[in-house]
Amino acid sequence: MMEEVHELDKMTNGHEHIPIVQLKKTIGLASSVTLIVGSMIGSGIFVSPTGIMENVRSIGASLIIWVACGLFSMLGAYCYAELGTMIHRSGGDYIYVYEAFGPFLGFLRLWSEVVVARPASVAIMSITFAKYIAQPIFPDCDQPEIAIRLLAAVCIVLLSFINAYSVRLSTFVQDIFTYAKVAALVMIIITGFVQIGFGKVDG
Repeated sequence: MMEEVHELDKMTNGHEHIPIVQLKKTIGLASSVTLIVGSMIGSGIFVSPTGIMENVRSIGASLIIWVACGLFSMLGAYCYAELGTMIHRSGGDYIYVYEAFGPFLGFLRLWSEVVVARPASVAIMSITFAKYIAQPIFPDCDQPEIAIRLLAAVCIVLLSFINAYSVRLSTFVQDIFTYAKVAALVMIIITGFVQIGFGKVDG
């Protein structure tokens, strides 16, 4: 998330003058950390535990599933760390696939990310957010599907406008949501240990 700035400086390449296009850095260290933390802590952490418990119906089995998934995620993180130290170019997955398998598969990776993976991820996060927002409004009845989808669409449009309007504003919003997610997780963990201390381990 950086603002593109066209510099007036020129780079001499033989007898040709090529204009330099540079990226102006507008994100500090703290915002960079919250950006990574916010990206890693997705909305699924607030939704998936219920689904796992409903299907396995066992606290022990649920914990085993969480540990196994954590190990797989850790292996993936190590792979990305190794790729990041080997390939010193920006571009994320696209650059990694491009360097390993060539431009065609690199393009397919980028295309699938832009057309399929990223929109699906944004849709899931916005619907999850909309359900939590609508829950106090409809405490004793099912939430209307149309209301959830409309609220999710409004969230997507609003955040898209914020990202397009200002990098600093978007990082500020990202910081707020990241702090809120971390605080919510800390509260859930503390509440869980308190319940265990009182001997309530049924669910």
